[in-house]
Amino acid sequence: MTLMRHIRRLSLVAVACFLQAGLNHDLAAQQEGRDWPFEAKVDQFLLHSDFELNDPQRLESILGGLRSDISQALNLPEQKSSIHVVLFSNAKEYSRYMNHYFPSIEPRRAIYLQDRGPGMLFTFWHDDIDTDLRHEAAHAVLNQSGVQLPLWLDEGVAEYFEVQRDKRFSQNGYGAEVAQRAAKGLVPSLLDLERIAEMSEFKDTHYRDSWAWIHFLLHRRQETRQLLIDYIARHRKLVPQANLSRQLAEIVADPTVEFQQHFSKVGSSQPTSVAAIKGTLSTAKSAATQTAVAPTSATQK
Repeated sequence: MTLMRHIRRLSLVAVACFLQAGLNHDLAAQQEGRDWPFEAKVDQFLLHSDFELNDPQRLESILGGLRSDISQALNLPEQKSSIHVVLFSNAKEYSRYMNHYFPSIEPRRAIYLQDRGPGMLFTFWHDDIDTDLRHEAAHAVLNQSGVQLPLWLDEGVAEYFEVQRDKRFSQNGYGAEVAQRAAKGLVPSLLDLERIAEMSEFKDTHYRDSWAWIHFLLHRRQETRQLLIDYIARHRKLVPQANLSRQLAEIVADPTVEFQQHFSKVGSSQPTSVAAIKGTLSTAKSAATQTAVAPTSATQK
């Protein structure tokens, strides 16, 4: 799962390149006058495909409920605006389309763009279509909620939600590696992740480490999940605040130790659905052995 990240993703860079290129026309206008062999609606996602899907229900299984999963987990405001998903039958057709309409954007396997109109996700059918669609759709949902997150957090959330719902807690491809490393005392530095501002500096291991901290914050205990929710809410409202690593240190006595304890338990049987996430958090909270420091209000950097 850690391979090819720099090739198939980089949504934030794509958006920046898109705006800097001066492409100020409405993205939705690209679809006008074109007949798509397959079109469908899944939640807020409007699907357009240049081929007939043999199994259209697969898209429902990939995208259905994703927006509500993300919104519920992170307490995001409800968004009713549509997100277009343009799906091509193969890499050649996808490249031809992207080179025609967006020649200044570096090719990648899946990309989410938004200018003045509705957001649009472009990709083609390939072996990892499920993962790529969920990952980029997660970026789209975050973007439409009106929040511009730090790079590590944006990618970490997308990594967390890129797997199907029943695998998010204990069956993500990173889990075993992170648990093994944590058992050896190799805990990723959240502060180091926060210092990465450019996608060119964001390596494969940073996707793994970002996922790990998002997993920890969502599932360790109710206080850590609430910290993440509040941090994102303040970002959305443009309220100055301290880095998340600093705020975490105010409510958790030793984040490194708790990180190790958390991932020592990830392999155990736990409820994994979003509907059961509070139950999972309660279980994690009761298992915690560290004494939490009373939370304080965030301070400005």
